[in-house]
Amino acid sequence: MGTCSVIIPYCDAAGTLRDAAESVLRQVDPDWELLLVDNGSQDEGPALASELAARDERIRLLTSEKGVSRARNRGLDAARGEYVAFLDADDALHPEFLAVLRKELERTGADFAGSGFAIVRDRSVFSAGELPAEGAAGQDGADRAGSFQELTAKAFLREGILGNDTRVWSKLFRRETVADTRFREDLTIGEDTLFVLELLPRVRKAEVTREMLYWYYDNPGGAMNRPFAESYFDQVRCWQEAERFTEEQFHALAGEPEIRARFAARQAVGICLTASKLALADAETRRRMADRTEQMRGLLRSCARTPGMEQYLPAGYRQKIRLFTGSPALYFAAYGLWKRGPRQW
Repeated sequence: MGTCSVIIPYCDAAGTLRDAAESVLRQVDPDWELLLVDNGSQDEGPALASELAARDERIRLLTSEKGVSRARNRGLDAARGEYVAFLDADDALHPEFLAVLRKELERTGADFAGSGFAIVRDRSVFSAGELPAEGAAGQDGADRAGSFQELTAKAFLREGILGNDTRVWSKLFRRETVADTRFREDLTIGEDTLFVLELLPRVRKAEVTREMLYWYYDNPGGAMNRPFAESYFDQVRCWQEAERFTEEQFHALAGEPEIRARFAARQAVGICLTASKLALADAETRRRMADRTEQMRGLLRSCARTPGMEQYLPAGYRQKIRLFTGSPALYFAAYGLWKRGPRQW
């Protein structure tokens, strides 16, 4: 039984799965099990997974219905380890990922530990098992292990969930903390956010480091880079549900003006991101989404009225909010012209 259960969901990932699995095989901490969860592949991925499993008895093969959340939940149900980590099939782990994070959990008794991540645009560096300095852009710096910061559950909600850390990858969780929490299978965006948030009532403390122990591939074909689909509205819905959960479980915290402003900012960003995707859809799709567009406009106006919201917005979003609340049609036209150019609009 591996101390650390690493769960990789995959679907039509034959071109990237080997790199992800090899990064687990290269871990300096050998006490792990790797769960490869096929959720509807139509390519050579399952054959590759079988080949990998034949090489190492610590690799287990599972199947689930289509959907990354279903696959992750299948992995959680089958996991035997004391700790659990999630790795996407087009990403990779630093060789010391498990060793550093597990050591910190054992040293501190924390409920989960998280790291920074490197954004990789050239997949060729994965096979080397080490990123050259010019091979990645840093996220949250690159401090060495030992620079961990301890956060209470409320502090992580404020600085992580409402900051810039809503991911489940790049973390190592105690399985007893995860308990029966599972990923929402009715969401395609924001399921990570709600999963981590729903753990917090059971979290005494978390440990986070800026060291880049996770290697994230900036995939041009990834979910956030695909054309508009109605599922993009999930990034608005997830923040509405996150705020409701916070009000139920952390009522006093949810009432703080700063927390209300942070939630309003996250919802506003989600609305603008969804509107930007819709701007690149065809005219018929935009007409079909007219009612949803007006709903987003009304919600965005409500967010904009929240005192202090603007100070938590990324650069450029104040202008986006003003343009969209003033005229969604003008927002769509301006964004479409900017992204496509006048000849394609």
